[in-house]
Formats: sequence, structure tokens, C-alpha cells
Amino acid sequence: MPSDIHRSILLCALCTAITACVNPQSTEWEDLAHDREPVLNVFGLISLDPQLESFVRLYRSTNLSELSEIRVDPFAVADQNKDGELGDNELLALADSDGDGAISDGEWLAIADLDRDGTIDEQEWQDLFTPRYEPAAVLANARVVVSTGSDSTLFEWRADRQAYYSNSSDFAPKSGTRYALEITAAGFKSIVGSLITPEMPVFAIELHPDTLKVGLSKTVDLSWQSGTMGKGVLTGKMHREAIGADGNKDADFDPQCVSLYKVVNLEEGTHTTDPVFCDRSFTRPYLLRLTAMDTNYYEYFVTGEAHDYANILLPSNTTQGWGVGIDGGYGVFGAIASDSMQRIISVESWKK
Repeated sequence: MPSDIHRSILLCALCTAITACVNPQSTEWEDLAHDREPVLNVFGLISLDPQLESFVRLYRSTNLSELSEIRVDPFAVADQNKDGELGDNELLALADSDGDGAISDGEWLAIADLDRDGTIDEQEWQDLFTPRYEPAAVLANARVVVSTGSDSTLFEWRADRQAYYSNSSDFAPKSGTRYALEITAAGFKSIVGSLITPEMPVFAIELHPDTLKVGLSKTVDLSWQSGTMGKGVLTGKMHREAIGADGNKDADFDPQCVSLYKVVNLEEGTHTTDPVFCDRSFTRPYLLRLTAMDTNYYEYFVTGEAHDYANILLPSNTTQGWGVGIDGGYGVFGAIASDSMQRIISVESWKK
């Protein structure tokens, strides 16, 4: 395996909420740099999460003499007529993914809710249009097809998102279904991949009180339907900007003290939270999310951490030319499914 000449990384700026996950605009890949035949690097995601579209992002390896990154200004890309403002048609081009001539709340969430917590805060709006550096080797002229045994869907390039998305509004992935990936691009070896989508996890809503009380000596049992098989990631978080009783932003408030991030065995059906160490008591809305992963996603992003894979759900370092769920290139073809639950969290400070 040519791990000595390939370095690819997928870091999640997508805040660990889906953690992950998984907005293609919020990921970064290290360049694959070498002087041999070019190779394709793939991140393909089949999503059963209603707030995240399925997509395929594709890069080619670069020669040592090439620039590894280029500066991308998202606002300049969206401002098609270069007048310094985003008009109605430009906003539609940016966010109207179903082409119905209107932008729904779900479509705004899909592009701007980077932490997948169901809301868009001020920082996320800033992040959406903040210039960033992206790999120079993104590939925009490939043919990408995702299929089941009976149906095939063409994924088309979207320059505003730098990824391939389904060209059909009828593409709605289902649990327990085998999906195949085919990628062809001139000058590269064809890529094929396959996966079986995970079961949809479901929180046991009735087992959770409206208010979750946590603290140094207080924990909470979080439960979901125990029949679900496989691995998952359980996350919980508040908004990055807390609002105080006076209606103003609480600049000193640190919501990270109650952030939850845990890989779980879904078949166990429950997880007991750890004690939390917050330096003040407070009560706030809290979003819990349970994300199931197919075997490809789990192997690449969780198990792979021990082998220096990239990781979208867990903090990690780099990949080293691995391919999971695909043949003919590097990267991963994986799937996720998720459920969410909104509650109030009541935190008792450790400073009594």
C-alpha cells in the first residue's frame, strides 16, 4: 500500500454535532502529493438524516510541483454578477436545492447549520461566507452514479457546494438497503463502491423527562430502541452563544462543559452520561442526536483512528491512502442515519 506517498485527510469543521457531521463545505482534505499516476480520493455519503443531503466529494492526487491549496471566497462565488450583494436569484442558486423557486428552512439549515443542531447561529452565518483554503485538486468533471438493484441516480456537480448531489428530488435513501457507487473520470481508474445503509435509530422519548438534571454528582440515562444494531455516535450540545436572563449574549458562558460526545453500541439501547464540571449553574435548551453508521463509515472514521485514518465523527489526524467501501481509489463510501431529541438541561455547578 503506497501510504508513503499518499496523505489524505478529512477534518470535520462540521462541529461535531453530527457530528458530525458531515457537511461537505465544512470538511478539509490534505492534498495527495506525488509524482506517479493520479489517483482519485473520494468521500461519498448516503445520508438518512433529514437535515443532511447525500453527496459525493471527489479529489485527485497532485504532483509535487502543484499548489496544494487555493483560497476560496464563498461570498464571491455566490455573488454571480459581482455587484457586492446577493440578490434573490443568487440566493436561490445558493440554497434552493429542490429547484422549486423558494428557500425552505430545511434548505437554509442544509448549507448553514454547520453543527447540525437544528438552528443557525450568528457564528455559523459568518463561517458560511468566510474565505477559506481548499485543496486545489477538487474534481468537477466526473460522472457519479448511485444505484440500488432497480434504480440509478445521477449525482451532478454543484460549484456552490464543491460536491456532487442527486439530480432527483425523489432520491430518498432507505434503511437496510444496498447502494452502489460508480465514478468515472477521464484519465483516472474507475471507482466502484457499495454499502448497506444502517437502521434508523430512534430515541425512547417517553423515557426522558423534559428536564435533564446533571452535575458533578448527577448523571442521566439516555435511551433508544434497543433493537437497533451496529455502532453509533451520541452527541449533545447547546448553542455556541448563550443568552442570559437580560436577553444579552453571555460572553463568559462556555457551553462546552455540557457537550456530549460518545461512540456507543446501539444494540445496548442506553448510555449513562458522565459527571459534568461547569463553573456555574444554568438551565438551557439542549439538543441530543444519535447517529448510526454503516460498517464502512465506522471502519474508516472510528476504528480507523487507531490506524491514522481521517475522521469526521471523532478528532483525528490523517489517512494514509486507505479505501473503505470502494475499489479503484482512496477514501470512503459510507452511510449514516440519525434521530434527535430536544430537552432542557439543568446544570448544577461544581462550585457549591
